[in-house]
Amino acid sequence: MSFQKKKINRKYQFDPISHSSLFHFVSDSVRSHVRSEREKMYKKYEWKRSKRRELFSLLSEVQKNFIPPQTSNENDARALSLNKQIAIKTEIKTSLESLQCLLDLALYKVTKKEEIYDENLKDIQKEELEDRKRIEELRDERRKKFLERIANESKAVIDSRTKRRMEMEVARKEIRDKESEEEALLFFPCDRKLAACGLIPPVYKNPAT
Repeated sequence: MSFQKKKINRKYQFDPISHSSLFHFVSDSVRSHVRSEREKMYKKYEWKRSKRRELFSLLSEVQKNFIPPQTSNENDARALSLNKQIAIKTEIKTSLESLQCLLDLALYKVTKKEEIYDENLKDIQKEELEDRKRIEELRDERRKKFLERIANESKAVIDSRTKRRMEMEVARKEIRDKESEEEALLFFPCDRKLAACGLIPPVYKNPAT
């Protein structure tokens, strides 16, 4: 009971809510920011933790499979073998580093050559674009001239065909008029086609009738 009373009557030296009504908002914002930063750090150093776990597993496996030497000669033999392995690994590491330096140098030279090639390629592409533009302009000009020539020729052909059609119509009209005159003088209208085909002899109409 006294504990509850002490808890109720407890006074703080600083009351954040009375100081600012935005305390809850600010505190939530700070918590979310801290949480996001922790998550970023957790993701950032995840590979270190995985490496440590792998190393710990490897050391545990080595410790589990380790057999202590029985004699000093065996211990010396193991030490000599380890020293040889370390020397071989050191030599391999040095050779790999030297090879990496050579590869970096070759890559640098290739990169420089590629940069020069890219510059030359850009110039060539620019010239090709200019040539293509000039070719397109020439093609447009030739296309316009060709279309103009075709239009003129088509107009001339159409005019000649129109003139010829009118002449043929005039000639056909003259023939029809002449045939009408002949029919009026010589043939009956119903017998003209038969006489023209040779099925019947020409029948002459009496002009008096």
